[in-house]
Amino acid sequence: MSRNLTIKDVARLSGFSIRTVSRVINDEGYVKEETRSKIKKIINETGYETNIFAKNLRKKSVRNIILLIEREKEPHPGQYYSNMFQCAINEARKYGFNAFMLQFDTENAKENEKNIQILKSGFVDGAIVFSVKKSLEKIKLLKKLNIPFVAMAKNNEEGCPYVDVDHFNSAYIATEHLIKNGCKTLGLMIGDPELIAFDDRKQGFLKAVKDYNISEDNIKVYQNVEAFKHSYKICLEIGKEKIPEGLFVASDEMAFGVLKAMSDLKISVPDEAMVVGFDNLPLSEYSVPALTTMRQNAVEMSEEAVSILMKLIEKSEEDFNKQVLYAPELIIRDTTK
Repeated sequence: MSRNLTIKDVARLSGFSIRTVSRVINDEGYVKEETRSKIKKIINETGYETNIFAKNLRKKSVRNIILLIEREKEPHPGQYYSNMFQCAINEARKYGFNAFMLQFDTENAKENEKNIQILKSGFVDGAIVFSVKKSLEKIKLLKKLNIPFVAMAKNNEEGCPYVDVDHFNSAYIATEHLIKNGCKTLGLMIGDPELIAFDDRKQGFLKAVKDYNISEDNIKVYQNVEAFKHSYKICLEIGKEKIPEGLFVASDEMAFGVLKAMSDLKISVPDEAMVVGFDNLPLSEYSVPALTTMRQNAVEMSEEAVSILMKLIEKSEEDFNKQVLYAPELIIRDTTK
């Protein structure tokens, strides 16, 4: 049939009540198998499709979650976040939920207003917040709108569920590893320090150099590094003077740019300079040389975040651990000794 059918049409054509047809559509019980077969036959022959959105609204759930991210200058969010997004989407599907991405741009008020309208529309049951800044704007907005959420960053906002790795101690361990390998001059390369994760890594680095009495004259901090192309250019510039003996680079992708620059500068890694990354991307094992890095498990963290969010949406458990912080783990490979 060419026109859009309603459940009333299916009931009329099959000769059964609307309630019986509804039970078949929703795969509920109390319907004879013969009756179920007849109704399904009519549905298949007519091409009737359920209005899922309307059905879910009646259930007070649209079975959609939003992945809230910051708009980046780079055209892609990076491999680590891409992996995490895909893991979250896959995990949400296991619960029968769809997952969509929504980008916020702090410099574009008009675009953010549209995003706020989407959140207000009832289109989403919950959200997972990525790229959390110290201002906590996205978190405060979700709390104001009373939308269940999980943040992918440890923070001090009261009653804020989160899943994260211990960035501070991860950075401390990475820096300590360089120092114990004999590095007397140290460098830190991070992204936007307004992001909680990068700021925690910076503070962990600074605590380690202080504890080991490394002079301020022997440390360099490079901030707002955007991706591997940018880290490559910065490292080439540093190479015009003197490369630090140890570099903690706060993402594996940035570290790949650093390793390429060092190769172009004919600097031997790890003999003349050592590098520690952060994320333990699958590619880090195959870089040349293979990258020493701090582990972040995108699969585990995404699964945990979605699990917590489902409990918040369904209100199935009042008392459960809403804040999960994974312990640091150093993966030693060939860019350090």
